[in-house]
Amino acid sequence: MKEDERRAQYFRKYGIVTLLVIEIVVFVVVGMGIGDYLDRKWLSHENIGVALGGLLGFGLGIYKFYMDTKRFLK
Repeated sequence: MKEDERRAQYFRKYGIVTLLVIEIVVFVVVGMGIGDYLDRKWLSHENIGVALGGLLGFGLGIYKFYMDTKRFLK
């Protein structure tokens, strides 16, 4: 019985970490998509919007990762 509980906790922890990493990836992709849209709208050929959107998405994803991790570790 203890082995099953330990295994369940193990999979729960890795499931949470996997979900958090997927959230970071989604934030980056959405940020890049918004940046690409803005580049096309303003006819920018340097793809600055994509780069800034990706960086902003990464920053927001890391912030959300930190906040969720704090919540899950309580």
